[in-house]
Amino acid sequence: VMPMSLLSATVFSEAMWQRVWASEGRAALQVGGVIGCVATIIVVFLSGFAGLLAVWGNVIDWDMTSPTFTNPNLYLFQVLKDNDSLGEAKVSSWIGVFVVILACIMNMSALDSFQNGLAATLTAHFLKGRPIIFARVMVIVINVPIIAFALDNRNVLSLFLVTNMVCTCCTVPVMMGLWDSPLGRSLVTESSMVFSCAVAILTVCAYGIGNNWNPDDHLGSIATGTTYAWVNNQYTWDYFLVAVCASIAGMLLWIIVAQVLKRLLGFEGVGISDLLRHIPGFSLLADERAAPAAGA
Repeated sequence: VMPMSLLSATVFSEAMWQRVWASEGRAALQVGGVIGCVATIIVVFLSGFAGLLAVWGNVIDWDMTSPTFTNPNLYLFQVLKDNDSLGEAKVSSWIGVFVVILACIMNMSALDSFQNGLAATLTAHFLKGRPIIFARVMVIVINVPIIAFALDNRNVLSLFLVTNMVCTCCTVPVMMGLWDSPLGRSLVTESSMVFSCAVAILTVCAYGIGNNWNPDDHLGSIATGTTYAWVNNQYTWDYFLVAVCASIAGMLLWIIVAQVLKRLLGFEGVGISDLLRHIPGFSLLADERAAPAAGA
């Protein structure tokens, strides 16, 4: 299930799509994709294998209530310790410094790609035809909330968890939109995609609330369960599985109901964007050059 989390985040990552649009051609894109895939598999394998070595070497403290509890995201550095005592590892060797530098490079390269992707998307959409200075200012503006978040010393993995959960809820409906055939276009519409994403999001909330329900505190249970589902679930596999299954169920439910209404009653609704288009300013946000949306 966890690969689904990473796959979903990648589908919605502007960093990845930048490289797709910038590729020289289909052949270059395929070769680059294979090389990137192999390199990613090797890096992930080595990092995961380091965690197995840390467990085998008995330098992991599993007790979450213990002051020496080992952060699961730092198992790699446990292998680089100069002794077998429990507790967080401290960099005390050249190889540890080298690994930290590589981790920083990886993080900065990912952040740079995200910044460029967001800035390019916003600039191309809202600042079309403007001087390049507007794009540079956009990069600075994007970094303001990032810097504020970093200075607040929040858990960045919780932020990634929120985005991964949202992406997991929406990936299957969006990928089904690639079903480019007369049948696919008639079954998978913008309304079915939005509905299935909403069903997945609400189901994840309900699942979290159910797992943290306290009969003596209804409002507190709702707040705690929702927060746990989206921020504090520590990447528990069942929440991602619920998100994927709920999105598929939502899509199938909409398709069945829509087809029954269409075939038996002759009713075919309009697309969501057709309704939102009446809202002032929506045409700017949706880009008027876009083709009219399909019906419901």
